[in-house]
Amino acid sequence: DFHPPGYFIILWFWTKIFGISEIAVRVPSVIFGVLTIYVIFLIGQKIHSRTLGLLSAVLLAINPLHIYYSQEARMYSLATFAATLSCYLLILTVDNWRKYICLYIGSLVLVFYSDYLTYLIIPAQMLWILLEEKKFLKKYLLANFVSVLFLVPWMPIFINQLENGRMVA
Repeated sequence: DFHPPGYFIILWFWTKIFGISEIAVRVPSVIFGVLTIYVIFLIGQKIHSRTLGLLSAVLLAINPLHIYYSQEARMYSLATFAATLSCYLLILTVDNWRKYICLYIGSLVLVFYSDYLTYLIIPAQMLWILLEEKKFLKKYLLANFVSVLFLVPWMPIFINQLENGRMVA
């Protein structure tokens, strides 16, 4: 399976507690889907108003793709949650570096271990930093560097996945 191990690790612990029924293995995705709706609300509230937060949360809650992926026993709702959480924590970190930097780095590690496509949130965040918060660029790059260090243990497996993917293609 060509994915980082984050979701599978979470699912392994989850099934040790709740078993391996069809419903049990889908519940983590439901939880991540619901948490993503809440984090979207927090982002909207933080950047503009409570009304924007509520509207954003409602639109995500009724989005058919979000509903679909929040029911699958796959890593997609974790990836969505991780990317959304990292955006919210980046906004908070810009406002208060000392208080939120560790949480932001942790959210990036969650991004890195959830799904490879989720890595695309990094350039989007960098673009926001460059357009809106240039004074924060050095701290942002430092936080990203530290979070990438947490990928070092996964690198041999990732390289092996790439090599296997080349043989299939």
